[in-house]
Amino acid sequence: MTRKRGKPLFAAVVLFVSSCAAPFQGTTSIAGDGTPSGRDTPELSFSDQPVLSLPVEEVTAINRFVGRLFDECMAERGFPQYLEFTIPEEAVTSLDDNGLSVYMFGPSTREEALQHGYSPLLLWPRIPSFPNVIANDEAFEVAAAECRSSSWGSLGESAEGTVRALIRLGTTLHNASMEALLANEEFRRLHQARVTCLAEAGFSVKRGPDVWLRPSGDYFGIRFGEVDEVFDEPVSGPAPGEVKVIYPPERSYTPGEQEVKLALADVGCREKLGFHGKVLALAIEIQAELMEEIEPNLQELKIALDDILDTMRQIEGAG
Repeated sequence: MTRKRGKPLFAAVVLFVSSCAAPFQGTTSIAGDGTPSGRDTPELSFSDQPVLSLPVEEVTAINRFVGRLFDECMAERGFPQYLEFTIPEEAVTSLDDNGLSVYMFGPSTREEALQHGYSPLLLWPRIPSFPNVIANDEAFEVAAAECRSSSWGSLGESAEGTVRALIRLGTTLHNASMEALLANEEFRRLHQARVTCLAEAGFSVKRGPDVWLRPSGDYFGIRFGEVDEVFDEPVSGPAPGEVKVIYPPERSYTPGEQEVKLALADVGCREKLGFHGKVLALAIEIQAELMEEIEPNLQELKIALDDILDTMRQIEGAG
């Protein structure tokens, strides 16, 4: 059976951030925490969001540790492919995506609107940004299952379950906070003001849901661009008994002409309305209430996580 795999231990890290948004780090107009600089969030920062208080660094450290054990175990079993590459630090440790990001709404500046339109590469700049190992080899599958079990087992019987519980908690918090935000009456008023502003700029919504964060071309009858992927070599499934590393493609995005015009109008409307700051304030209020509800469960998981971290440090110290 042919399966496409990334480093299996790190799937947990990626899930922990949810699939929605990541502050883009390559722009001078956005502060390092994703806050529009000098704009409409003078007192609040995107890093102030309560959901970002989850033990992200601890989970990352554990996944790094278990991943290293897994890589070494697989090499000892005759499969050194995972040692051929490392997952970039920014693809694992920038786990602030359980919260709200400015790019969930679209480009944040005129420059970004002109260059990127509504490119998903702004929204998800790191996914996926590391190689995969693909295999068509039964011995590989057996080794992967056993190495995964032994790597997690080194930290105790409950280690993987605790980390996965935190992952689920992060995803649940994100989903609940976004659902509450979209249902919030004040957010809906802000959304309608945005829609009205866009209509005045010549872009009327023709179809779609009653409320949204990021516009789709379908909503306005506009054709958006597509992500273009270029691989260094043709990608094909492994032959029987083969295990190989597949490196990620170079990705680019060219926005459509009308898409750029819509994006420019949208940036102007959001700036005019003070949209980001007002929505962020609502999100922080919603998240604070949700965090209170899950606090007992979170504290139990943090206690268990501390024990796992102690075990990890003992192993590292003994090494």
